Amino acid sequence: MVIQEKRLQLKWVKVKGHDGILSNEKADKLARTGINSCNIYDSSVNYLNHDIRFFPLFEDIPIEHNFRKFVIGILSIYKASEWSLLSHQKDLCHTCNDDVDWQITWLILSQFKGF
Repeated sequence: MVIQEKRLQLKWVKVKGHDGILSNEKADKLARTGINSCNIYDSSVNYLNHDIRFFPLFEDIPIEHNFRKFVIGILSIYKASEWSLLSHQKDLCHTCNDDVDWQITWLILSQFKGF
């Protein structure tokens, strides 16, 4: 996390500016829960009545958005790179070939299911 990398020191100060507003009270409660969570992503997965808690990283960088979309994106990039390395695609994909309009090519290929 940035706080650890930069060795920042935080001082938490409670500011009572919205007491009595239900939505803000709920936000405060969630914030307190987050402070006590040791900075671990709570997946809320119940597997055989055991909670699984983890904080996903990719190359030592925290994944701070939807984990499923991140994995799908990585797999899509992997599939595209594998396709580009096939023997009949290699010459087209890995040379400076101006005969291919790559923007249109990827647009067409992305419409095929599973690509």
